[in-house]
Amino acid sequence: MISQLFVLNARGDTLLVRIFRDDVLDSRAECFWKYFVNHKVVRNRAPSPVFNLEGVNYFWMRRGSLIFVVTSVKNTSPSFVFEALSRIVTVLRDYFGKLDEENFMANFLLAYEAIDEILDDGYIQDTSSSVLKRFILNEPVKIMPQSPKNKKGSKFKLSKLRDLRLHTPQTTSHESANKSVLDEGKDKSNKHGEIFVDLVERLHVSVDKKGKMISSSIEGKLIVRCYLRHASTLKFGLSPDIRIGRSVQNGSDQENNRDSSQIQVDSFNFHESLDLTKFEANRELSLRSFDGELTLFNYRLSRYSPYIHIPFGIHPHLEKLSSRRFCLTIKVICDLSALMKASTFVMSIPLPKRTTHASMINVMPPPKIHKSRNGRVKTSLDKLEYDDKTKVAMWERRRFYGQSEGCIKINITIDRETKTLRDVGPISVRFEIPNYTPTGIEIRYLRIQPAGLHSALVSSPTSPLGAAQGEPSRW
Repeated sequence: MISQLFVLNARGDTLLVRIFRDDVLDSRAECFWKYFVNHKVVRNRAPSPVFNLEGVNYFWMRRGSLIFVVTSVKNTSPSFVFEALSRIVTVLRDYFGKLDEENFMANFLLAYEAIDEILDDGYIQDTSSSVLKRFILNEPVKIMPQSPKNKKGSKFKLSKLRDLRLHTPQTTSHESANKSVLDEGKDKSNKHGEIFVDLVERLHVSVDKKGKMISSSIEGKLIVRCYLRHASTLKFGLSPDIRIGRSVQNGSDQENNRDSSQIQVDSFNFHESLDLTKFEANRELSLRSFDGELTLFNYRLSRYSPYIHIPFGIHPHLEKLSSRRFCLTIKVICDLSALMKASTFVMSIPLPKRTTHASMINVMPPPKIHKSRNGRVKTSLDKLEYDDKTKVAMWERRRFYGQSEGCIKINITIDRETKTLRDVGPISVRFEIPNYTPTGIEIRYLRIQPAGLHSALVSSPTSPLGAAQGEPSRW
């Protein structure tokens, strides 16, 4: 049972307030923001996603630059509230096309109307974009992105992509997926619609100072954004060597099975709309076409899986220069193919609280990567920062290419003499690698069967797929 729902921006301004029940007298947006800011000032971190303040339970989640908050005085299940918030965010994204502060303000009436249809007296009515679309009367307001040529100082030209061989007739911008399901039938250039498929895996790994893996896990999910104009049947073919279920084996048996071609997955959770009749036989999933975004399934691999591969090797070394000065050297080796790259690489190194001064040196700058024959080059960008307030050093690199290395040095000065420096770390790394799945799970095919027809379109995975017969995939 939800009493209130309100949306804030990153500055704490209230963008939307919806009060469903009178058990909470006033809007709690201001109380929440004061507690949120004070908690970050005192403890240098945001408060927990669930907390109680003056007898009111607060549930909050951040999506981009927006903060969604729910209040309730009842003993409401947190899992239910966060699932409801996630579905509300998905519906708003389906209707706006792109969910950010600018689009939210431009489509305020549409957001208010959608939330009013989803919730009635604090209870969830429906969260399906296809069903709610029939009751939505407002139309989305499109925010046209600013052209790069209009940006002051920008020298970007589309012709440069062709020179670098990064643009082809099949290339489609990632912004093409940010469209509203309410615009169906307005785009005359595409009579059949589009569908976008993303297989996303999140890798969690902990290693010791010698590089030995302590714990690891992988969480993956298949996200589909469907904008088909006509009712169709979607069929997804997964890797045939997937094996669901965790077998109990000793360490030696697990080491012997590392060369097995099977991909052992601990658990698979499927969406209720999927047809699983052919899944056991040939790993095929089918469902009826829908509107908007839907997570078809998610899965998890445990620490005992032999398929977990760490894309980066981290080698730290701490050297004592004097009784108060130390030098921390961190070398990173990217163990990816030379044709791949990490689009985002951010390393966080907590330093001792008694650090009085720290300086960072880039020992091994990123190499220049040649992309064409005409002499144009594209380099990785490094950014080194040290926050004296939180005592955290940050190393950020854009485009960390495979089979390349990086190395930094941090000179640390502490306030008093000591023999050893033990309170350094732990080092944490966050990265994103496009077109790469650590488990090796793939989408072998996607067949779109129009209603009443027997022909189908077979297209490559990990790309936006054209829905018309015979049309090529749109990369």
